[in-house]
Amino acid sequence: MQNQSRQLAAIMFTDIVGYTSLMGKDEKKAFELLRKNREIQKPLIKGYNGTWIKELGDGVLASFHTITDAVFCAAAIHQTCIAVEGLQLRIGIHLGEVIFENNDVFGDGVNIASRLQAMASPGSTWVSEAVYKTLVNKKEITSEFIKEETLKNVSEPVKIYEISVKEIPGYLPDNIKAYQQQSQAKKPGKRNLVFITSILLIAVLVSAYFIFFNKQSKPVTDKESTTEKAIAVLPFKLIGTDEEGRYFAEGVADVLINHLHGIENLKVRSRTSVEKYAGTKQTMAEIANELKVDYIIEGSAQKYKDDIRIVVQLINPQTDDHLWKNEYNKKFEDILNVQSEIALQIVKELNVTLAPEQKQRIEKIYTKNAEAWDLYLRGMAYQRNWWKFSENNDIQFAINFFKQAIDKDTAFALAYNRLANAIR
Repeated sequence: MQNQSRQLAAIMFTDIVGYTSLMGKDEKKAFELLRKNREIQKPLIKGYNGTWIKELGDGVLASFHTITDAVFCAAAIHQTCIAVEGLQLRIGIHLGEVIFENNDVFGDGVNIASRLQAMASPGSTWVSEAVYKTLVNKKEITSEFIKEETLKNVSEPVKIYEISVKEIPGYLPDNIKAYQQQSQAKKPGKRNLVFITSILLIAVLVSAYFIFFNKQSKPVTDKESTTEKAIAVLPFKLIGTDEEGRYFAEGVADVLINHLHGIENLKVRSRTSVEKYAGTKQTMAEIANELKVDYIIEGSAQKYKDDIRIVVQLINPQTDDHLWKNEYNKKFEDILNVQSEIALQIVKELNVTLAPEQKQRIEKIYTKNAEAWDLYLRGMAYQRNWWKFSENNDIQFAINFFKQAIDKDTAFALAYNRLANAIR
């Protein structure tokens, strides 16, 4: 007999940022990161009175009796992950009625938490309005409204917030303290810190003096700024009238978003945030103000037999100036190199410094089989359509294309990852 109960619960989904890419280039390191992630999360979830439900690839599903326990647990997880190189999470939390059955959980509460996690920025926790309303009076927790979004399989739009915890109370098991001590050990001692702070203060005062007296002679440009920049990649337009090639244009934009994600000092808006601007009549300034971005990338693409054409431009939306534009006319077999080249050129134009591992990630060739990549992009198009409209035939088409891509290249890690995502 099934053991089933219906309860109100805070559902938390976590996922490792960049895990698929890491698995493609260093399988051993990826599995080690997965082990450390599990080692961090299990005791923290238990310590904050939560229940570890299951792992879904590199993701974790957990439930809590109270929202505050879930939120403090998420904050403790993020903080502890800082001590582990390469371990950064996205976390989503929702409060809703769910069904617990045989050590598993089902219902809208689970679906919404999963969608929030998928949309969250790297290293952040995004929550629904139901969670936000419970936290508004808690001084140690701050929140920022992100947007209102219609989520797949959810009838009503969901208001989404990003939360931050200033001080994390609660239970810290010994292994978590050990992780934090490792992180602390890397920091300078108190005496050194005072000395360094004094030197920095003097440097700031001297710099301020020269900036004040020379600001008229040399204005600071966007390229000289080292502050974080926000950017949005609008859906690429289809060149020509062949609707069958739309999957290619959408795929080029998606890959560009993925390439730019995770770069230090560059905040990239998610695909779900920019989807509504496909074919929009709004001005670049209006779009930028709504998305709160400094730059916009727009483009168009076409695939005809073995030939591709991609046009990309980087725009300053406030002045409508085109900071950079290029057109690529290549063979389809060059598509991965072209996509990497576009991302690197945009990073260069924005004067953003790339860490070696970030440059390596952007330049990585996931498959040398052009036919496998084409099948992968076709599968992605059907999977995106399923996310929006939940048509079962769409997800079945996606599964078939991913399987065909794997048949063409049995080492194609991205196709395996998407296939697993489609059938779970």
